[in-house]
Amino acid sequence: MIQHPTVVKALPEVLNQAAAARRAENAEELRAVLAQLLGPCPAAAARSAALRELVEIEKKSRARRG
Repeated sequence: MIQHPTVVKALPEVLNQAAAARRAENAEELRAVLAQLLGPCPAAAARSAALRELVEIEKKSRARRG
């Protein structure tokens, strides 16, 4: 069963897993992690909203550092 991240708090771990799988050139792991982020899901709207919220948080964080 695929666990789709639907809250901002869950996203950094999933994104870090994707980055690690990419660096390790582990296609199977990367495919599994991307399925969590992009695969069909009844909670797709919540997942999308969480991703948008994370992007906004990151923008604000960079602006403060900038």
